[in-house]
Amino acid sequence: MAINQTNVALDIASKAVAQAGKMLDALAVLEELLEHGLRADLNMTDYNAQFAESSELQHVDGATLNALLAIVTPGIRAALEGGMAGANTWEAVLYKARR
Repeated sequence: MAINQTNVALDIASKAVAQAGKMLDALAVLEELLEHGLRADLNMTDYNAQFAESSELQHVDGATLNALLAIVTPGIRAALEGGMAGANTWEAVLYKARR
């Protein structure tokens, strides 16, 4: 039985646009969390004991969370704004593709 290329393309396109939106949404949430933590003057390493006691968070430590929020998140934003795909930034491509 031959693969219907049109169906494959439609399936890939549908999934890609859904994920593009999720990527932008996730980045926006991480940026909001960073700002909230900065306003609250939080250093996540101060809460390592509480993370260790939490079944949801015991796999992570404060240094990792600090890096995620303060280094990785702005780095992703900078890459999206600076990376180019033809005449568009990566960010513009994601916005064009999102559902």
